Amino acid sequence: MVALLILILISCNNSNNKPNVSGIKVDVKIERFDKDFFSIDTNHLDQSLNDLNKKYPSFLPLYFEFLSPINPMVRQEGKTYDDAVKIFYRTIKPLADAVKKKYTNLDNVKSSLEKSFQYVKYYYPSFKLPAVFASVESFNPDDPQEVYGTALYHDTLILSLQMFLGNNFGGYDPVQYPDYLRRRFNEDYIVPNSVRSIVNDIYPDSSESLSLIEIMIERGKQWFLKQKFYH
Repeated sequence: MVALLILILISCNNSNNKPNVSGIKVDVKIERFDKDFFSIDTNHLDQSLNDLNKKYPSFLPLYFEFLSPINPMVRQEGKTYDDAVKIFYRTIKPLADAVKKKYTNLDNVKSSLEKSFQYVKYYYPSFKLPAVFASVESFNPDDPQEVYGTALYHDTLILSLQMFLGNNFGGYDPVQYPDYLRRRFNEDYIVPNSVRSIVNDIYPDSSESLSLIEIMIERGKQWFLKQKFYH
């Protein structure tokens, strides 16, 4: 993989000289987990969660464990699953409604992701393209990665749509999210930030053990790949 990256750096030094990827077939389906989860019937929670689990057998456990506080509330606070789900649901539902209103569909995101995935497959044919899920979660400003609103977890690309509601969205606390961050909180950044997550998976950050010059070089390599993957 390192050899391929060097080859890319040598042979493709013009970022505007994009290869022809029209023959690379990519079909992206963005699963709207956000819509389905925040449409459950909390008066018939067991049946609703069973139905949701049938539709999202891999993503629902991931959401409960890492993207919401539901499992931690059960383990650490002794709440029942029903209570934990209902508390989280009530808390986040207004935010989910704002996302639903803004993103009635993600057709533009889908087509742009497909183009970027074509470039990924052009340069890295063996890379397994991820399943894509749209999600809504609570704000977590203590996590510096949250500001990007996307994450690649194994073979799953997560689009956290609450981070793309527009820089003027009233839910963004200007103390936690200053102007220079809020400018990125719009639809135009969903795909570039998704590409960033993929680049970080292909070429992980190893800066902790590096000198400043080495960090700059590593960051430059990551930036270069981002330019190649994003059209």
